Amino acid sequence: MSLPQRTITHIHDTQAVRKVIENLKDSWLVRNMEERDYGIDLLLELFEEVDGKIQKPTGRFVLFQIKGRDEEWNGRPLYQFPQKTVEYAKLFNIPFFVVFVTLKDSKVHFVHLQKYAKETDVMKSAGEEINIKIPDENDLASALGKEKIEDIADIYAKEHDIYLIQKKYFELKAHWKTIDGYDRESLLKETKELLMLLGKEEYIKLTDDFNKFCDDENRDNSWPNFNGIREMCELNPTELEENDWNCLKLFVKKIPDIIWACDGAETDVLNSKYSIPY
Repeated sequence: MSLPQRTITHIHDTQAVRKVIENLKDSWLVRNMEERDYGIDLLLELFEEVDGKIQKPTGRFVLFQIKGRDEEWNGRPLYQFPQKTVEYAKLFNIPFFVVFVTLKDSKVHFVHLQKYAKETDVMKSAGEEINIKIPDENDLASALGKEKIEDIADIYAKEHDIYLIQKKYFELKAHWKTIDGYDRESLLKETKELLMLLGKEEYIKLTDDFNKFCDDENRDNSWPNFNGIREMCELNPTELEENDWNCLKLFVKKIPDIIWACDGAETDVLNSKYSIPY
């Protein structure tokens, strides 16, 4: 009777997964995966350390596909990588990383696959396999490498925030056109929800810019700043005067400027901190 056997490829892949797990941050939680037949080896949830004592959830997730080879790291491309895996990665709205482990020297490097496909001409290949050049700087063992993965995950989360801001903006824009016939209590509630989205730490600069705009317009003390608008949204609609509603309308008109600034977050973060964006 012939017994099942493990191939050398399977052995290398198991060793590679173990090596990757050794290099993860303590605040990165490995989530269980029941199926691994579709090219995903690890699903990680990224937590944030607070005062070195506790970890709070961020809602950020990343996917790892892990490749292991019995060689030393020399910067050569990862050869014969299937194009179908790249297409598969592009289906996700969270970052998908290919992690390459060279087992002879225990080096672990990675590449952000969706961004790599977007920034290079690799997908122009006519074949079913491609070669992927993994940057030297993407060393998972280094603090900078780990920080890059977290920055990329943050960008995906911000893109989701931008979508929510855009959605809420267009809803409010439509409602402001018919404000006299619209339920002002609901309008105030939706503006408050928008303020909650914009109140996140990463948008503080944008709200500061809005405050400066309001201060410039505040010649007769009639224009509130961002905090003033927040206070308005806590009031009963009957307590607001017509000038208050005009201020809220002005704020909603400024939302496209905030969206435009948020859209530049990816280029600003990655280009300022890393020589290669993927």
